[in-house]
Amino acid sequence: MGNPVSKSQEFMEQRERSNTEYRKQGTLSMNLVREEFNRDIQEVYDLRSGELLGKGGFGTVRVVTHKATQNKYALKTIELKDVETVEQYEFLLNEIEIMKQLDHPNIARYKFRSEDETAKIVNKLINALRYCHDRNIAHRDIKLENICFESMADDAEVKLVDFGLSASFKDEQMRHDLVGSWAFMAPEVLQRAHHPQACDLWSMGVITYCLLAGFPPFRSVNLKGLKEQILYSYAKDFIQKLLKKDPQKRWTAQQAQHHAWLTKARSTKKNAKLSPKVVENLMHFKSLNLMKRVALGVVARTLEASEMRNLEQEFHKADIARSGEISIEDFRSVLLRSNQFQRKEVDEIFEGLDIGCSGRLSYTDFTAAALNRQHLDTRRLKYAFERLDHDNNGYLDYEDLMMTVGSDLSTEDVRTAIKQFDTDNRGKVSFE
Repeated sequence: MGNPVSKSQEFMEQRERSNTEYRKQGTLSMNLVREEFNRDIQEVYDLRSGELLGKGGFGTVRVVTHKATQNKYALKTIELKDVETVEQYEFLLNEIEIMKQLDHPNIARYKFRSEDETAKIVNKLINALRYCHDRNIAHRDIKLENICFESMADDAEVKLVDFGLSASFKDEQMRHDLVGSWAFMAPEVLQRAHHPQACDLWSMGVITYCLLAGFPPFRSVNLKGLKEQILYSYAKDFIQKLLKKDPQKRWTAQQAQHHAWLTKARSTKKNAKLSPKVVENLMHFKSLNLMKRVALGVVARTLEASEMRNLEQEFHKADIARSGEISIEDFRSVLLRSNQFQRKEVDEIFEGLDIGCSGRLSYTDFTAAALNRQHLDTRRLKYAFERLDHDNNGYLDYEDLMMTVGSDLSTEDVRTAIKQFDTDNRGKVSFE
């Protein structure tokens, strides 16, 4: 079989070689998630004092502190000593590839909660699921342990985590996999013939029941013994829509979003206006150089949860369709009611934010443009520069920028962006 350590090194070296072309074919949103090959992890994170959050079959999850930003993260460490084949490595790295495709405010403690509190949590999780399903990605392991809060604060944002078992709908094998956790597993999964997105919705039905009742719905053959009296009519109807045995009759995430139980729990009011400061920042963003706009995208991803709270609320105001992205129609609607704009002006602002010309704004696209300039201190700007400097040589050049923007921009656009900062015509830019 060979030495497992040498196999792991060989596989990771091969992955590093292919990373350059992969990034150039990717999108800006995906490439802002950087894979680090050239530095030891202890150069980037303080691993000494972090609390152990969990331990599983593949490794551990521990709190670490990013040295440059002092932000705290959950670091998942995988033990490679028992991994011997390329297929096993691909399975482990699948979670990274899935997470790079997702950019949503509710993707990232269990206690008894009131119905209103539960509805707000479930609403956000359904939004996250709809966003995943629209991208042909199924989570496949939705359970209480994979729903977390950013902090212990009462208003902490809820996050869906652990995409280790997630997969694309296009993978036919996933329709026959027996994966997930028994208490949250849809009946068709046991038969190894299932619809991935429908299974996620079944699991959300079980989650909702657990949050309201304090225990799972299927503890015994006799369901009459369950305490249904604590579930009000709207909540009961919502759960029943998700716990349909026939996956064809089970509601989708998009249908669930519009259920009365969730719509009445939403904190974002219909026809809400963007704050004047956010509108001002969006207008200013479109006039910035490409490199500055990309750097702001990096900065937006480094902000603490407390700093992002207001931006998340503004994003939800603009995401009228609740798809996890902002269409040009929704952008027009929210900006026209937020300020005295002409439609042409709104479209020009949208084009300035839509770097990849996709016709939709991701969460990072919007927050990068909307954030207050007070966040642009030297520490964060230097961190953004280092993130863009892919070969760690202290300069940004054409190759570095292409590794970030990928296929979103033409080579001509990237070269023009470099030239605007390249004062001595060397083809590269330093931080100073």
